[in-house]
Amino acid sequence: MMFNAVYWADRHGKGYADASWRDKPSPFAEFSMQSFPRASSVLELGAGIGQDGIWFAEHGHTVTQTDLGEVGLNIAQETINAKGLENIEVLQLDITKTYPFSDGSFDVVYAHSSIQYFTEEDTREIFKEIHRVLKPDGILAVLVNSVNDLEYGAGPQISENYFKIKGLQKRYFSIESLKNFISDLFTIKLIDDKGESYKDQEVGNHGMIRMIARKPAT
Repeated sequence: MMFNAVYWADRHGKGYADASWRDKPSPFAEFSMQSFPRASSVLELGAGIGQDGIWFAEHGHTVTQTDLGEVGLNIAQETINAKGLENIEVLQLDITKTYPFSDGSFDVVYAHSSIQYFTEEDTREIFKEIHRVLKPDGILAVLVNSVNDLEYGAGPQISENYFKIKGLQKRYFSIESLKNFISDLFTIKLIDDKGESYKDQEVGNHGMIRMIARKPAT
């Protein structure tokens, strides 16, 4: 994995922290929370500046927010402290490594635009690790880049649907390719290309791949 610490420090510390939507839950957070069990335990992967997980906590869920970048986590922690929330914690985590949680620890794993920067091998391992830490019948909520993204193919190609763009390695998914990564692990409840994010709306980008899936009970 190549993690561009300078890029993410700039995005989280200057770009996202000053964005008009920084204190608003994302459209995908509002959509996916409808599938969460009541008062669920939520693991958020790639939390950024934390607005989605904070919103989940404000709605009664117990949240563990993770990200590899310290700047975003620090901003999230400042917001958590200011709001006086006690049902949320932040943790620095490389999602390509083994997670420091026991099997079946969470009711929900939520990943907004975070499982899209990795090799095919790492992506498969991420989904296996998510499967491990989810409880039986647990919910997986994922939003990822689409092959119809305006940036698709805008940089050197590393492998199929995987490019180096603006200093980042980025993977772009179709509905079928995302199914291929998770079909042996999860039962899909919904998958479509109707996902969106505020930052993509600003540049006229639409049609992200969103998925709600469930870990089988047995």
